[in-house]
Amino acid sequence: LIQAWTDWTDADDNAMPQGAERSYYEGEGLYNMPANNFFQVPAELLFVRGYKAAFSDVDVNAVFTVYGKHQGVDFGSASRQTLQMIPGMTEETIELILTSRKTHDLSKRSELSLLLDAAVYIEVQPWIAEGAVDNIFTLAVFPASQDAPEYAYMEDIEFDPFWIGAKTLSVKPMARIGEY
Repeated sequence: LIQAWTDWTDADDNAMPQGAERSYYEGEGLYNMPANNFFQVPAELLFVRGYKAAFSDVDVNAVFTVYGKHQGVDFGSASRQTLQMIPGMTEETIELILTSRKTHDLSKRSELSLLLDAAVYIEVQPWIAEGAVDNIFTLAVFPASQDAPEYAYMEDIEFDPFWIGAKTLSVKPMARIGEY
């Protein structure tokens, strides 16, 4: 999967041993692929060799993002579904993270290391985003109600660090609210 990802994003047409370049995709009936660029939307991932089968039961739009510059998972904001995909994560650990991040900054590796069992921390360590500071936020708007909302109007917004303005990256008029 890593080699197919690399071939999708690199600028050349030289396929890695387990990767895929233009000739592979044309053989699959997919023309003008690979993009030879970074992903524009999370669903584009499903065109990459092997990814559709690997993530057939996953809502890639809910688990992956193309926004931001950091690599890895920000444990301070990742959804339950994203955390479930990380090797070594148990339901108990996920609950601990979801509860603890209300009072701890789990985007910091030091806070996460103090919270998690040592064996779990060692297993999830490669997935932890380093310096996951971006100016990208998701804004959800829903009416006030006694019941927890199931759907909301959501926008992914990138704020300029110098407060010059904001840029809307995506809009989801009827987004299902996940457990965060």
